[in-house]
Amino acid sequence: MNPEKLRQLFNHHGISFTRQRREVIYHIGKHGPITMKDLALSLAAVADRATVYRTVNCFTEKGLLTKISYGWKFKIALGEGFTIHQHYATCKTCRRIFELKH
Repeated sequence: MNPEKLRQLFNHHGISFTRQRREVIYHIGKHGPITMKDLALSLAAVADRATVYRTVNCFTEKGLLTKISYGWKFKIALGEGFTIHQHYATCKTCRRIFELKH
């Protein structure tokens, strides 16, 4: 996503445009659904774990991210502010999450 459009989206939702927050969106956009643990580890050089967790919670409340449940765990994916409404399926054997194409 274009940085200026991302800035406008953040402003629309009353969110400060920080490097850490920007990196959370870019990382999830690039890698798709990811666990909180893997996201925090991937962004360790940019933000500490608490910052990643707070950012994801904030973005989830605003609808910018969505939680995809599989069993009693979940993965984080971009919300409808970035993509059209998506549906996902989870493989019961390997626990991979697949986006269902329309």
